[in-house]
Amino acid sequence: MIEVGENTGSLEENLSYLYDFYAEEVQEMSNNLTTLLEPIMLVFIGVMIGGLAIMVIGPIYQLTGTIRAR
Repeated sequence: MIEVGENTGSLEENLSYLYDFYAEEVQEMSNNLTTLLEPIMLVFIGVMIGGLAIMVIGPIYQLTGTIRAR
């Protein structure tokens, strides 16, 4: 592409076209990655919060069971 631009004298236009093409492609890939990561992160955060809740409530539940047994 660069060689063609040099030979025809339109290197600037060709490089501008390449920049626009690849900038749009990178933007599209970035949007796709964001769309893919959102549900994964949501599930991960939900599992972390659920685990934290179990770690906090579990010992309290065990303690109340021990107190009732006495």
